[in-house]
Amino acid sequence: MTLISELKELPVLSIKEAEIISKISNVYIDKTTKTIAYLVFDRINQKSIPNAINYELISEIGDHFIMILNKSDIEQFIHKKSLNLEEMVEPFDSTVILDKGHEIGRVIDLEFSVESGEMTKLILDTNKTFTSKQILAISDQHIIVTNHPKEYTLDTAEDG
Repeated sequence: MTLISELKELPVLSIKEAEIISKISNVYIDKTTKTIAYLVFDRINQKSIPNAINYELISEIGDHFIMILNKSDIEQFIHKKSLNLEEMVEPFDSTVILDKGHEIGRVIDLEFSVESGEMTKLILDTNKTFTSKQILAISDQHIIVTNHPKEYTLDTAEDG
């Protein structure tokens, strides 16, 4: 498993052009699947226009670089709608709320599977962690978690 904070330290390198593109600035998570959808970054030669790459187009994530096949896989990221990211969120600094109504911290990092892009653990500024199974809902501002995921169905939360 890897932390998103570690991913943000790695430069993106194009295999075909043998060119460093940039470093990751944001990560967008699919609310439904809880997987990384897009990596967002500023290209070195176009600082004012953010760009993104679909996580599925990442060739490899190594110790020193994030490898992509070629620069043509990169898309302009003007706003969330430009890449159909309405169902995606940038989870850092989101408020995490326990299903019992208690605010318990803010997201400072995420652990994920490099192979699948699946989020495996939410890490809070209060030193608390939650697995992806404990996450009930994700929005642009809040993440709702539970200590008892078996009390809920997969589609909707029920009163516990």
